[in-house]
Amino acid sequence: MRNIPIILILIICVTTSCGVKKFIPEGESLFTGSQLELDSPLPKKELAELESDLVKLIKPEPNSKILGVRFGLWAHYKSRKEKPGFINKFLGKKFGEKPVYLSNVFPERTGNIMVNRLENKGYFFGVHHFEIIEKGKFSKINYRLEFGEPYRLETYQLLGDSLDVIQVIKGSLEATDLKKGTRLDLDMLKMERERIDQNLKSKGLRLKANTPIKSIYPYSIENIRVLPNYSINADMDKADTVIVQGVEVIQEEEVFKPELLEKYILFKKGSRFNPTVSRTTSNRLSSIGNFRYVNITFDELDTVRRNDGTYPLVARILLAPLNKRSLRAEIQGV
Repeated sequence: MRNIPIILILIICVTTSCGVKKFIPEGESLFTGSQLELDSPLPKKELAELESDLVKLIKPEPNSKILGVRFGLWAHYKSRKEKPGFINKFLGKKFGEKPVYLSNVFPERTGNIMVNRLENKGYFFGVHHFEIIEKGKFSKINYRLEFGEPYRLETYQLLGDSLDVIQVIKGSLEATDLKKGTRLDLDMLKMERERIDQNLKSKGLRLKANTPIKSIYPYSIENIRVLPNYSINADMDKADTVIVQGVEVIQEEEVFKPELLEKYILFKKGSRFNPTVSRTTSNRLSSIGNFRYVNITFDELDTVRRNDGTYPLVARILLAPLNKRSLRAEIQGV
Protein backbone atom coordinates (compact mmCIF):
# COMPACT_ATOMS: atom_id res chain seq x y z
CA MET A 1 0.00 0.00 0.00
CA ARG A 2 2.87 2.41 0.78
CA ASN A 3 4.03 2.27 -2.85
CA ILE A 4 0.73 3.24 -4.47
CA PRO A 5 1.51 5.95 -7.09
CA ILE A 6 -0.07 9.30 -6.28
CA ILE A 7 -1.64 9.50 -9.75
CA LEU A 8 -3.48 6.21 -9.08
CA ILE A 9 -4.78 7.60 -5.81
CA LEU A 10 -6.04 10.69 -7.62
CA ILE A 11 -7.81 8.55 -10.21
CA ILE A 12 -9.50 6.59 -7.42
CA CYS A 13 -10.35 9.85 -5.70
CA VAL A 14 -11.95 11.40 -8.79
CA THR A 15 -13.91 8.25 -9.72
CA THR A 16 -15.28 7.92 -6.20
CA SER A 17 -16.06 11.67 -5.82
CA CYS A 18 -13.55 13.37 -3.58
CA GLY A 19 -15.75 16.35 -2.80
CA VAL A 20 -15.29 17.66 0.72
CA LYS A 21 -18.28 19.99 0.87
CA LYS A 22 -20.51 17.33 2.36
CA PHE A 23 -18.05 16.80 5.23
CA ILE A 24 -17.84 20.45 6.34
CA PRO A 25 -19.68 20.81 9.68
CA GLU A 26 -22.70 23.03 10.06
CA GLY A 27 -21.72 26.56 11.00
CA GLU A 28 -18.22 26.22 9.54
CA SER A 29 -16.80 27.54 6.28
CA LEU A 30 -13.70 26.11 4.64
CA PHE A 31 -10.93 28.68 4.17
CA THR A 32 -9.73 28.46 0.56
CA GLY A 33 -7.02 31.15 0.47
CA SER A 34 -6.35 34.86 0.30
CA GLN A 35 -5.23 37.60 -2.04
CA LEU A 36 -3.12 40.66 -1.28
CA GLU A 37 -3.39 44.03 -3.01
CA LEU A 38 -0.88 46.83 -2.40
CA ASP A 39 -2.22 50.34 -2.96
CA SER A 40 0.91 52.48 -3.21
CA PRO A 41 2.68 54.84 -5.65
CA LEU A 42 5.89 52.78 -5.47
CA PRO A 43 7.50 51.34 -8.63
CA LYS A 44 6.32 47.89 -9.72
CA LYS A 45 9.64 46.23 -8.89
CA GLU A 46 9.65 47.58 -5.34
CA LEU A 47 6.00 46.59 -4.87
CA ALA A 48 6.72 43.07 -6.12
CA GLU A 49 9.55 42.67 -3.59
CA LEU A 50 7.33 43.95 -0.78
CA GLU A 51 4.45 41.68 -1.78
CA SER A 52 6.77 38.66 -1.82
CA ASP A 53 7.75 39.46 1.77
CA LEU A 54 4.26 40.33 3.04
CA VAL A 55 2.39 37.30 1.71
CA LYS A 56 4.59 35.12 3.93
CA LEU A 57 2.91 36.75 6.94
CA ILE A 58 -0.58 35.65 5.92
CA LYS A 59 -1.49 32.69 8.10
CA PRO A 60 -2.79 30.06 8.13
CA GLU A 61 -2.37 28.53 4.69
CA PRO A 62 -5.42 26.80 3.20
CA ASN A 63 -5.61 23.08 2.63
CA SER A 64 -3.49 22.00 -0.31
CA LYS A 65 -4.75 20.94 -3.72
CA ILE A 66 -3.43 18.34 -6.16
CA LEU A 67 -4.74 18.79 -9.68
CA GLY A 68 -7.58 20.83 -8.25
CA VAL A 69 -8.53 18.17 -5.69
CA ARG A 70 -8.19 18.65 -1.91
CA PHE A 71 -7.08 15.07 -1.53
CA GLY A 72 -5.37 15.49 1.87
CA LEU A 73 -8.50 17.03 3.36
CA TRP A 74 -10.72 14.36 1.80
CA ALA A 75 -8.46 11.63 3.23
CA HIS A 76 -8.70 13.25 6.66
CA TYR A 77 -12.50 13.36 6.58
CA LYS A 78 -12.77 9.76 5.33
CA SER A 79 -10.47 8.46 8.06
CA ARG A 80 -12.69 10.12 10.69
CA LYS A 81 -15.81 8.18 9.71
CA GLU A 82 -17.42 5.94 12.30
CA LYS A 83 -16.15 2.85 10.47
CA PRO A 84 -13.43 4.12 8.13
CA GLY A 85 -12.00 0.78 7.07
CA PHE A 86 -8.37 -0.14 6.46
CA ILE A 87 -7.84 1.87 3.24
CA ASN A 88 -9.35 5.09 4.59
CA LYS A 89 -7.32 4.76 7.78
CA PHE A 90 -4.16 4.30 5.74
CA LEU A 91 -4.91 7.25 3.44
CA GLY A 92 -5.74 9.48 6.42
CA LYS A 93 -2.52 8.57 8.22
CA LYS A 94 -0.38 8.88 5.10
CA PHE A 95 -1.90 11.93 3.37
CA GLY A 96 -4.53 13.44 5.70
CA GLU A 97 -4.66 17.18 6.41
CA LYS A 98 -6.70 18.75 9.18
CA PRO A 99 -9.28 21.21 7.82
CA VAL A 100 -8.57 24.93 7.91
CA TYR A 101 -11.84 26.72 8.61
CA LEU A 102 -12.57 30.43 8.43
CA SER A 103 -12.89 30.35 12.22
CA ASN A 104 -9.15 29.52 12.32
CA VAL A 105 -8.28 32.75 10.47
CA PHE A 106 -7.86 36.12 12.19
CA PRO A 107 -7.72 38.73 9.39
CA GLU A 108 -7.59 41.77 11.69
CA ARG A 109 -4.49 40.45 13.42
CA THR A 110 -2.92 39.45 10.10
CA GLY A 111 -3.52 42.95 8.72
CA ASN A 112 -1.88 44.54 11.78
CA ILE A 113 1.13 42.26 11.41
CA MET A 114 1.58 43.29 7.77
CA VAL A 115 1.30 46.99 8.65
CA ASN A 116 3.91 46.46 11.36
CA ARG A 117 6.23 44.84 8.81
CA LEU A 118 5.77 47.87 6.55
CA GLU A 119 6.76 50.18 9.41
CA ASN A 120 9.86 48.08 10.07
CA LYS A 121 10.82 48.73 6.45
CA GLY A 122 10.25 52.48 6.67
CA TYR A 123 6.70 52.68 5.26
CA PHE A 124 4.90 54.49 8.07
CA PHE A 125 1.22 55.30 8.56
CA GLY A 126 -0.04 52.43 6.43
CA VAL A 127 -3.58 51.12 6.85
CA HIS A 128 -5.08 47.74 6.09
CA HIS A 129 -8.48 46.56 4.92
CA PHE A 130 -9.87 43.08 4.42
CA GLU A 131 -12.95 41.57 2.86
CA ILE A 132 -14.33 38.10 3.51
CA ILE A 133 -15.94 36.57 0.45
CA GLU A 134 -18.19 33.62 1.22
CA LYS A 135 -19.59 31.24 -1.34
CA GLY A 136 -21.63 28.46 0.16
CA LYS A 137 -19.41 26.38 2.41
CA PHE A 138 -16.22 28.06 1.17
CA SER A 139 -14.62 31.42 2.05
CA LYS A 140 -11.62 33.47 0.99
CA ILE A 141 -10.14 36.75 2.21
CA ASN A 142 -8.92 39.72 0.20
CA TYR A 143 -6.40 41.99 1.96
CA ARG A 144 -5.54 45.52 0.83
CA LEU A 145 -2.71 47.67 2.22
CA GLU A 146 -2.51 51.42 1.63
CA PHE A 147 0.82 53.22 2.18
CA GLY A 148 3.04 55.86 0.63
CA GLU A 149 6.71 56.55 0.03
CA PRO A 150 9.17 55.22 2.60
CA TYR A 151 10.98 57.42 5.09
CA ARG A 152 14.66 57.81 4.33
CA LEU A 153 17.69 58.66 6.42
CA GLU A 154 18.69 62.32 6.38
CA THR A 155 21.37 62.23 9.07
CA TYR A 156 22.31 60.51 12.33
CA GLN A 157 24.18 61.49 15.48
CA LEU A 158 26.44 59.51 17.78
CA LEU A 159 25.60 60.55 21.33
CA GLY A 160 28.60 60.26 23.63
CA ASP A 161 31.71 61.97 24.88
CA SER A 162 35.47 61.52 24.60
CA LEU A 163 35.61 57.99 26.04
CA ASP A 164 37.70 55.48 24.12
CA VAL A 165 34.67 53.42 23.14
CA ILE A 166 33.02 56.40 21.44
CA GLN A 167 36.11 57.03 19.36
CA VAL A 168 36.18 53.37 18.29
CA ILE A 169 32.51 53.53 17.29
CA LYS A 170 33.15 56.69 15.28
CA GLY A 171 35.87 54.89 13.38
CA SER A 172 33.59 51.91 12.81
CA LEU A 173 30.86 54.13 11.39
CA GLU A 174 33.11 55.08 8.49
CA ALA A 175 32.30 51.66 7.00
CA THR A 176 28.55 51.84 7.66
CA ASP A 177 25.92 51.22 4.99
CA LEU A 178 23.67 53.83 6.62
CA LYS A 179 24.11 56.64 4.12
CA LYS A 180 21.97 59.70 3.47
CA GLY A 181 18.91 58.68 1.47
CA THR A 182 18.94 55.07 2.68
CA ARG A 183 15.44 53.73 3.35
CA LEU A 184 14.85 53.22 7.06
CA ASP A 185 14.91 49.50 7.74
CA LEU A 186 14.83 47.85 11.16
CA ASP A 187 16.74 44.79 9.95
CA MET A 188 19.50 47.01 8.56
CA LEU A 189 19.72 48.91 11.86
CA LYS A 190 20.01 45.62 13.76
CA MET A 191 22.74 44.41 11.41
CA GLU A 192 24.62 47.68 11.91
CA ARG A 193 24.34 47.38 15.67
CA GLU A 194 25.69 43.81 15.53
CA ARG A 195 28.51 44.90 13.21
CA ILE A 196 29.60 47.63 15.62
CA ASP A 197 29.27 45.24 18.57
CA GLN A 198 31.50 42.64 16.89
CA ASN A 199 34.01 45.33 15.95
CA LEU A 200 34.18 46.52 19.55
CA LYS A 201 34.61 42.98 20.88
CA SER A 202 37.37 42.27 18.38
CA LYS A 203 39.24 45.27 19.85
CA GLY A 204 38.86 43.98 23.41
CA LEU A 205 35.77 46.00 24.38
CA ARG A 206 33.05 44.18 26.26
CA LEU A 207 29.78 46.14 26.38
CA LYS A 208 26.85 45.17 28.61
CA ALA A 209 23.84 47.10 29.81
CA ASN A 210 24.00 48.64 33.29
CA THR A 211 27.67 47.76 33.81
CA PRO A 212 30.31 49.87 35.58
CA ILE A 213 32.07 52.62 33.65
CA LYS A 214 35.21 50.47 33.28
CA SER A 215 33.26 48.07 31.08
CA ILE A 216 33.37 50.54 28.21
CA TYR A 217 37.18 50.34 28.14
CA PRO A 218 39.16 47.56 26.42
CA TYR A 219 40.32 44.44 28.22
CA SER A 220 43.71 42.85 27.71
CA ILE A 221 45.03 39.45 28.78
CA GLU A 222 47.54 39.73 31.63
CA ASN A 223 48.02 36.03 32.40
CA ILE A 224 47.22 32.73 30.70
CA ARG A 225 47.02 29.66 32.95
CA VAL A 226 46.41 26.16 31.61
CA LEU A 227 45.52 23.08 33.67
CA PRO A 228 45.85 20.09 31.28
CA ASN A 229 44.91 17.54 33.96
CA TYR A 230 42.06 19.37 35.64
CA SER A 231 39.60 17.76 38.03
CA ILE A 232 37.54 19.15 40.87
CA ASN A 233 39.43 17.07 43.46
CA ALA A 234 42.91 17.80 42.11
CA ASP A 235 45.54 18.91 44.64
CA MET A 236 47.19 21.81 42.84
CA ASP A 237 49.60 22.48 45.74
CA LYS A 238 51.85 19.72 44.39
CA ALA A 239 51.63 20.91 40.79
CA ASP A 240 54.56 22.35 38.85
CA THR A 241 54.35 25.37 36.58
CA VAL A 242 56.13 25.53 33.23
CA ILE A 243 56.01 28.82 31.31
CA VAL A 244 56.10 28.63 27.51
CA GLN A 245 55.79 31.87 25.49
CA GLY A 246 54.00 33.55 28.40
CA VAL A 247 51.58 30.63 28.93
CA GLU A 248 51.65 29.04 32.40
CA VAL A 249 51.06 25.29 32.13
CA ILE A 250 50.24 23.91 35.58
CA GLN A 251 50.17 20.13 36.15
CA GLU A 252 51.23 17.69 38.87
CA GLU A 253 52.52 15.16 36.37
CA GLU A 254 53.08 15.77 32.70
CA VAL A 255 50.04 14.59 30.77
CA PHE A 256 50.61 16.96 27.85
CA LYS A 257 53.87 18.57 26.76
CA PRO A 258 53.64 22.32 27.51
CA GLU A 259 55.47 23.37 24.33
CA LEU A 260 52.97 21.43 22.20
CA LEU A 261 49.94 22.67 24.13
CA GLU A 262 50.97 26.31 23.77
CA LYS A 263 50.71 26.10 19.97
CA TYR A 264 46.96 25.50 20.20
CA ILE A 265 46.33 28.72 22.17
CA LEU A 266 45.69 31.59 19.77
CA PHE A 267 45.45 34.51 22.21
CA LYS A 268 48.70 35.71 23.77
CA LYS A 269 49.78 37.52 26.90
CA GLY A 270 49.22 41.24 26.40
CA SER A 271 46.72 40.83 23.55
CA ARG A 272 43.25 42.40 23.58
CA PHE A 273 40.31 40.24 24.59
CA ASN A 274 38.59 38.82 21.48
CA PRO A 275 35.66 36.37 21.86
CA THR A 276 36.13 34.99 18.36
CA VAL A 277 39.76 34.06 19.07
CA SER A 278 38.66 32.48 22.36
CA ARG A 279 36.02 30.31 20.64
CA THR A 280 38.49 29.27 17.95
CA THR A 281 41.04 28.31 20.63
CA SER A 282 38.42 26.20 22.41
CA ASN A 283 37.57 24.42 19.15
CA ARG A 284 41.25 23.76 18.41
CA LEU A 285 41.84 22.27 21.86
CA SER A 286 38.72 20.11 21.56
CA SER A 287 39.86 18.83 18.16
CA ILE A 288 42.96 17.27 19.75
CA GLY A 289 40.74 14.46 21.01
CA ASN A 290 42.58 14.02 24.34
CA PHE A 291 40.19 16.02 26.51
CA ARG A 292 36.75 15.19 27.82
CA TYR A 293 35.88 18.87 28.00
CA VAL A 294 37.51 22.25 27.45
CA ASN A 295 36.55 25.28 29.52
CA ILE A 296 38.02 28.76 28.94
CA THR A 297 37.15 31.59 31.34
CA PHE A 298 38.32 35.20 31.64
CA ASP A 299 38.34 36.85 35.06
CA GLU A 300 39.25 40.37 36.08
CA LEU A 301 42.67 40.43 37.69
CA ASP A 302 42.04 43.67 39.57
CA THR A 303 40.12 46.92 39.19
CA VAL A 304 43.04 49.16 38.22
CA ARG A 305 43.26 50.37 34.63
CA ARG A 306 46.69 49.97 33.00
CA ASN A 307 48.69 52.76 31.41
CA ASP A 308 47.60 51.58 27.97
CA GLY A 309 43.95 52.22 28.90
CA THR A 310 42.96 48.55 29.30
CA TYR A 311 41.75 46.48 32.23
CA PRO A 312 43.65 43.22 32.89
CA LEU A 313 42.18 39.74 32.58
CA VAL A 314 43.47 36.35 33.60
CA ALA A 315 42.61 33.55 31.18
CA ARG A 316 42.08 30.11 32.69
CA ILE A 317 41.97 27.07 30.42
CA LEU A 318 40.70 23.98 32.21
CA LEU A 319 41.24 20.69 30.36
CA ALA A 320 39.81 17.40 31.64
CA PRO A 321 41.73 14.48 30.07
CA LEU A 322 39.82 11.71 28.38
CA ASN A 323 41.56 8.81 30.13
CA LYS A 324 40.40 5.20 30.25
CA ARG A 325 38.73 5.58 33.61
CA SER A 326 36.67 8.62 32.65
CA LEU A 327 35.77 7.08 29.29
CA ARG A 328 34.51 3.93 30.99
CA ALA A 329 32.41 5.99 33.41
CA GLU A 330 30.83 7.94 30.53
CA ILE A 331 29.92 4.77 28.65
CA GLN A 332 28.33 3.28 31.76
CA GLY A 333 26.41 6.49 32.30
CA VAL A 334 25.02 6.46 28.76
